[in-house]
Order: sequence, then structure tokens, then C-alpha cells
Amino acid sequence: MIPNIAPTPAPNAKPQIVHSMGICSFPAAACSFSELMNRTDQALYKAKQEGRNRVVIEG
Repeated sequence: MIPNIAPTPAPNAKPQIVHSMGICSFPAAACSFSELMNRTDQALYKAKQEGRNRVVIEG
């Protein structure tokens, strides 16, 4: 069994939180749940490719 080892933060280090979001509207940009999920996923990957901390709205 391998023990869980948590990284030790440096003294006075602040946690860094980043986010990327993909947003798609229904039914304006997609006519089915599957299409909505695919377009939202594409928007998320586009946000990540553009450099993190981004929101991409599809449709």
C-alpha cells in the first residue's frame, strides 16, 4: 500500500486557483442535449487553448 503524501506548501505561499469555462445556450445554439454537451465541451477546450482563466460562450 502506498501512503498518501501531500505536497508541503512553501511558507507564505498563496494557493493559486485558475478556471476555464465553456458556455453554450439551449436551444439557441444546440437542438439536442448531445449537441449542447459537444458544443459546450468545444467551448471549454477553446478557453483552455486561449490561455486559462477564460470564458468562451458558444452560440
